[in-house]
Amino acid sequence: MECHEDKGKGKYVHSAIAMGCTTCHAVTNQKDATFINLVSPASELCFTCHEKSSEKVLHGPYAQGNCIVCHSPHVSDWPKQLLAPPEDLCMGCHVRARLKVNKRKRTATVPWGVILTFDQLKGWQYIGLNKALTANHPVEGHPVTGPNTALGKGATGITCLSCHQPHHSERANLMPPNVLNQTALCERCHKFG
Repeated sequence: MECHEDKGKGKYVHSAIAMGCTTCHAVTNQKDATFINLVSPASELCFTCHEKSSEKVLHGPYAQGNCIVCHSPHVSDWPKQLLAPPEDLCMGCHVRARLKVNKRKRTATVPWGVILTFDQLKGWQYIGLNKALTANHPVEGHPVTGPNTALGKGATGITCLSCHQPHHSERANLMPPNVLNQTALCERCHKFG
């Protein structure tokens, strides 16, 4: 940490930092050269401390062990070591216009700088929002950000996490627990009949 103090100071610091660098990194010296490697394959490293869910629906990056697509392994300005605000993370990958695609290299770069290969994006679901990227999911006109006017004053704002779990779920489309179907999800905010 004497040389890498930036890895341990910030608004939100990963708890593993307090356990020491060798929790995640193996340091070796060979012929006057120092080598730093991960103690486990990158796709398995986070699951050495964080148990991987066995639920049937897994978010793609989570399922692949690509936690660093959304989370910093060290420090962040956002809770849970997110690399950007939650809305920006979701829309950075799931709104096609936010990705910078390099067809020659077969990669896409998300707004916070992470580069994903086309193989990593296979099966990715894109949502079609309005030009302001504020509405039209899951149906035309439905807001994806801003105040929750359906629930009235004092309600928390609408985010992707209002309707979806970020990592895993027993329900399709990463719906929250205890939501049996799409209609039940809508009825959490909208009263019908």
